[in-house]
Amino acid sequence: MRKNAIITACAGLLFLAGPALGHDFWLHPAKFTAQKKSPTVIQFLIGHVGAPESWPLSAKRVVDFRSIGPDGVTDQRGTIHPALPQAPGYATPAFNGAGSHILVFESTDSFSELPAEKFNDYAKEAGLTAILDWRARNGRDNEPGREFYSRRAKTIVQVGNTPTDNVSVPVGHMLEIVPEHHPLLLAQGASLPVRVHYRGAPLAGALVEFSALAPEAEMLTANRTSADGRARFEIPRPGDYRLSVIWGEQTDIDGAEFETIFASLTFSTNPAGAVTPATGR
Repeated sequence: MRKNAIITACAGLLFLAGPALGHDFWLHPAKFTAQKKSPTVIQFLIGHVGAPESWPLSAKRVVDFRSIGPDGVTDQRGTIHPALPQAPGYATPAFNGAGSHILVFESTDSFSELPAEKFNDYAKEAGLTAILDWRARNGRDNEPGREFYSRRAKTIVQVGNTPTDNVSVPVGHMLEIVPEHHPLLLAQGASLPVRVHYRGAPLAGALVEFSALAPEAEMLTANRTSADGRARFEIPRPGDYRLSVIWGEQTDIDGAEFETIFASLTFSTNPAGAVTPATGR
């Protein structure tokens, strides 16, 4: 039996408190580079581009939080600092070796029910074509939408000056964005090709949003994945960025009609030549 969860407001150190602004969720490192064995502060953020808030982090809402580096996998759940009434939650993972490390997060399920019009608008904005098609085929367009949703998030943190190609290997999330080129090795003006996987297979027709992580930032573009699950995004300048995607399918578990996954990838780029390319899993 899945447990319902209510997303509540949480006071933030960097962002004003208030009602949760949406389902978008991402991991935001204080810095995308780290020193070996030195803790890095990771924020858990929710909301829309340019208006993030702290997610009400608690250990019971975390299914998985680990780092994947060239030397293996490290369970990072013990580094989580749960949210307090007047302070946001955060994590302080540390990385044992040099190279590129992927922090991987998965949440528990939450239940949501929205009136028909709001649910349809949300599904259209998110590009949930499979869900919209099912509602239309079954004459449910004018009924409330009920879903279980959960979150998957990844971020890339670099230790040392040598990026490693493990960032292009899927981590096994139900829904995930996989960069086909290391973001740190992109030249200014270059584009980043990505693949979107759903249940281990390429996902066609998913709407992937691309945005900067700067304050007051706006979404830069949104592209749908091709038949082989690929999309490409031009990087306008060196900086910190986020890719996000939502997908779902029909279900009949505990009164919900749909199971929806929200996935994101955050990363930083820099001009070519600033780091030394390398390979290795």
